Amino acid sequence: MKEYDVIIIGAGPAGLQCARELAKENIKVLVVEKQKEIGEPNFSTAGTPEETLKVFDLPQEIAPYKWNKIYLKSANQEFTGIMKENTGYVFDFRKLRQWLAEDAAKNGAEISVGTTIKEPIFEDGKIVGLNYQGIYSEGQFKAKVVIDATGSGAVLARRPELLKPVTRESAIGLELEMTNLTFPQEDCLYFYLGDYYIPNGYGWVFPLSPNLGKVGIGRYLIADKKFDLKQGLKDFISKIPWLKDGQSVEFHSGTLTFSLDFDDFVNDGFMAIGTAGSHVNPLGGEGIRHGMYAAHFATEVLKEAFAKNDFSKKKLNKFNHLWHDYYSKNNWKECVALSNYVYSDTNDPKIDQYIKDLSSLSGDDLFDLLFNYKFLSKLPEISLNILKDTLNKKLNR
Repeated sequence: MKEYDVIIIGAGPAGLQCARELAKENIKVLVVEKQKEIGEPNFSTAGTPEETLKVFDLPQEIAPYKWNKIYLKSANQEFTGIMKENTGYVFDFRKLRQWLAEDAAKNGAEISVGTTIKEPIFEDGKIVGLNYQGIYSEGQFKAKVVIDATGSGAVLARRPELLKPVTRESAIGLELEMTNLTFPQEDCLYFYLGDYYIPNGYGWVFPLSPNLGKVGIGRYLIADKKFDLKQGLKDFISKIPWLKDGQSVEFHSGTLTFSLDFDDFVNDGFMAIGTAGSHVNPLGGEGIRHGMYAAHFATEVLKEAFAKNDFSKKKLNKFNHLWHDYYSKNNWKECVALSNYVYSDTNDPKIDQYIKDLSSLSGDDLFDLLFNYKFLSKLPEISLNILKDTLNKKLNR
């Protein structure tokens, strides 16, 4: 039986960033990943503000595409917001995860790929380790703290003996990485909204190089509406003329879950971070930046816990407070309300009007709305009036 200070399940951005920070504190950490290769699955739009690179000290070579324009298109409206004060990047998602893994390992973290968690180990009602099945062996890992960073699967966070059950809303996406593209604008992210392109969701084209980009659609799962997502992706591509010569080199798919009701992410010797803890913003599905902040908060709490040798729920509860402060600062409830307004009914006249309203914003105001979640000060008056009832209903939940 191998023993560690912390075991992290899942080698996504949240789990690896947490391992990276913990290892630098000389905390003995193991990352367990069920995939046989770090970087798989490779599904993520991976657009992010420059803030993410600066705050987490990430090299620009893993974020090859820099953008300062945001293009919005509906059936009958379009506009490009050009930013003067803000900049963003598109990560090579596989390279991001591999770089984080390498940096964590360089600082002493252990990583076990191709390893599946079978069951958690409990003693006196507290989680103390995991039964695992690896490529070469099976057995048990033990630790003072176990962290679930398994994304939407939330393999431990969904267990009622660890965290209070919550109802999670879901979205699903399909994406092609395509080459032989000629983008109509340089340094630009492309968003497509409305039933004409994709009902109850949005489509995107995020460049990775002058000729390579991610082309995909994401859709919120609404119980009374069925939709063939593969046909939807095919139709979406056919409606954008400049994609007609593109050639697919990779296919990605994934599910995103989140819950407004998730407010307790810890138990004795246990934490949930990243999408497993619903640390993903529902408006555009942005998770990398927020998951890495959650990882940082977890590290700060665990540094104190190891200093006191106290891994109780009471001690780890500081993580809840740190996240809730971040949640409030970033207007999370308003994000839920706005996403409900935009995606629950994407009829084209409504979305046309929405895009027309937004075209009155500067590029930096649009960036603030989409990435800094500054709604009440940035939304045009017409959209604010339309949103008032939706916001009130959601904020009073």
